[in-house]
Amino acid sequence: MIALIVSLSVVGGVFLLIAIVLACPVVADIRFRDSFMVKISVLGIPFTVFPKKERKAEKIKKQKKKKPADKKEKTGKFSKIKGILEREGLSGLLDFFKELAGVAAGTGKKLFSHLVIYRISVEIAVSDEDAAQAAIRYGQACAVVYPAVSVVMAAAKCKRSHVCVIPDFDNKKTKADFRLKAGIRPIFVLTAGISGLVRLIKVYRRHTAEVPTTS
Repeated sequence: MIALIVSLSVVGGVFLLIAIVLACPVVADIRFRDSFMVKISVLGIPFTVFPKKERKAEKIKKQKKKKPADKKEKTGKFSKIKGILEREGLSGLLDFFKELAGVAAGTGKKLFSHLVIYRISVEIAVSDEDAAQAAIRYGQACAVVYPAVSVVMAAAKCKRSHVCVIPDFDNKKTKADFRLKAGIRPIFVLTAGISGLVRLIKVYRRHTAEVPTTS
């Protein structure tokens, strides 16, 4: 009898823990200033998802150096999502906006309806050594940023937003400062976010297909 009570208590404790985890929001904090930084908080505990720690990168470099020179590394596979995060500059940020808006407006719309955006801030000053080229790049940035942010804000519950894209003809280098802090309860991911997750998986698989190498 005591063993049964203990077993039921353990099972009940496990289910209670699972319920708490599913009910507590998972918060993602994405920042961009020359390059991306992604942090995820679970039960208030932050984890850095990107970029990876320097120690791991150094180990990878050492391992590559140890490989024989006659063995060629496999190429031709890539991840667009990872590539966007690794890419620096305005092009990487604009590609990120395109992918985010595409998911928010597509099959991920149900998932985004449960997403709470605590803060979304975009400040871009587009510059170039050539004034005419700066004007073109400014138009391209506006054509991507404003519609993409509008789509995301319409699909999710946004509490705080700030978007500003301007041309800067006094400088030669574009400056971009972006932050997106949003959270969602895992229970909604399980109940209403299945279609959105399927879309993300399809995007990932499509962009990790082998690409023919050019000689």
